[in-house]
Amino acid sequence: MNIKTYESLSAFFAQDNFSEIEGDYVQTLGFDAAGDGGAAVFKVISVSNETTSNTLEIDGRTFVCKELTLELIPENNSVYVEQFGAKGNVELSDREYTADEILAHYLNIASLNKNAIEQAVKAAPVVAFRTKDYFVSENIIIDTPVKLLGNNARLLLNTENETASMFIVDCNNNDGFSKTEFWDMFIAGTMYSEYPFNERTAISVTETHNFVLNNIHFMCAGYALNTTSAGIDLCENISVIDCIAEDVCNGLYFKDATNVKIRNLRIDHANTEIYPDAVSGFGLKLEGNCFGANVEDLSVFNSSGGAVSIANGVWDSDATNSIFIKNLLIDGVSGNAISIQTNNIPVRFANAMVINARIGMLLNNSENVDVVNSSFVVNDSTGWMLNLVTYVKAKFTKTQFEFPANFQKYYQGAVSDETAELTFVDCTLQKSDMGDNAIGFGTIGYTGNYNNAAVQTFDACEFRSYQKNFATFNSNGTITDYKPGITLATKTIVNEESSEVEKSSKVIIKNCRFVNDAPCNAPYFMLNDAKTYDNIVVYNCFFENYTYSETADGVETFPLFAKVTNGIAVADTTNHNVFARCNMRSSTPIRGEGTTINETKEYQ
Repeated sequence: MNIKTYESLSAFFAQDNFSEIEGDYVQTLGFDAAGDGGAAVFKVISVSNETTSNTLEIDGRTFVCKELTLELIPENNSVYVEQFGAKGNVELSDREYTADEILAHYLNIASLNKNAIEQAVKAAPVVAFRTKDYFVSENIIIDTPVKLLGNNARLLLNTENETASMFIVDCNNNDGFSKTEFWDMFIAGTMYSEYPFNERTAISVTETHNFVLNNIHFMCAGYALNTTSAGIDLCENISVIDCIAEDVCNGLYFKDATNVKIRNLRIDHANTEIYPDAVSGFGLKLEGNCFGANVEDLSVFNSSGGAVSIANGVWDSDATNSIFIKNLLIDGVSGNAISIQTNNIPVRFANAMVINARIGMLLNNSENVDVVNSSFVVNDSTGWMLNLVTYVKAKFTKTQFEFPANFQKYYQGAVSDETAELTFVDCTLQKSDMGDNAIGFGTIGYTGNYNNAAVQTFDACEFRSYQKNFATFNSNGTITDYKPGITLATKTIVNEESSEVEKSSKVIIKNCRFVNDAPCNAPYFMLNDAKTYDNIVVYNCFFENYTYSETADGVETFPLFAKVTNGIAVADTTNHNVFARCNMRSSTPIRGEGTTINETKEYQ
């Protein structure tokens, strides 16, 4: 084998006369200069006697200049982008430059690097970068399976187009078992953090099968990852592992994507001082038919918009296609920490922690929502722990809710003609240092046939630190001066057909503990204008640290009832079992005007 070594590929093609013949090999120590990272071995494919261009043209592995055609020989089926002319860590010389000269210089480098990366992708299944900074131009096309090894390189999008994408991945025409992978690199939507980047996307993926991001650090982008399906095929089998999206307006967006796996992802939103429009951003968004999403160890910080959003999916009844998010941390959200607006895709959260949020969770026309072993802390007195817009079915198990001072409502919103259901099992609900309100079932009054419009069940839950634990609004929905642990609105509900006032929502409280951290003379239950309260059921509950007292103006207060009008209209007035088997630790536990419950002796 005839092989000859040259300082660089540029030096080789600079010759006037070539001694190589077809079948010979050429070894270079660099692309432009020895040691620049572009060392390679080429095979001479053809030698022509015709006059050809003196400009080097690259098409994948094929390099053509003058009368020679060379084929790059990848080592172990892998290439470096420098072998195709990419330039990293480029600096200007010491002479003075104008702003236009500097801009033109770096735009030119970015264009060269874009072309080099695209040709490298065509040349080998594995493309590697050096540990350098690379300025790149927009819309680097990845349309074939490839593994990009970053080696902690930094890729900086340098373009005057404010709506550009760095990478566009579309492998729809390839074998569904092939993979497109990004490993160990930094990707920045702009070379300057103060430069507008609200519309820029780091990686845009369309109709791609088997896509992997591993140890990718996104910076300064409108979207870190934007995944959509332009046709009938869904993006599928997407893995995001050990990634960070920092100073981004939006983190990861998936539309019509199946089998999405996310492990150890941190999203830190752009500071609104850098980008004022970040208020509309989100952390992770699953939209459309996103089936089989499995997320573990996700953190979202400093989002002025929302953190996790799941929207508009229609479940195909396959239980394996649910969305499961485990080990979720959300801190510093001015909008919805968690937003779920799906028809019936099963959504499950385990070990979720939401702190410093305005709205803990928004549910809209959603069912099959399951929250386990989680914690919600709302720090905005104008927000809600839960904001229910339309028909929902949700269950919270072993979850803690902490309410701020002057908390407004726990539950609000319209319901459909179906029965909305909220279930709390083994949950803790406690007030913050200054707050008295805990749960407010408010605004459940709408025209239509809404008998038993909503059902709220509390099973084996604990309520702590509230001055009053259960109270109501009157039948017109007027908020009283009381600050209870639970409030139930009995706002008038009108049946359009009969013009009759229907019943309020149903509340079932069983096996619960109501514990005040210090003795309090407020009542356990405070009912005003109670003629519509035949849907309240309380049994087998424990009440502690509430005492009878007489206020300064001589008005008596009692632990169970105070100033009850018309009593509780239970469905079964014979058994009077609304408050059956309740344990009272206080003096004079029951007192009220016109109550219809059993005598005091029924209570311990």
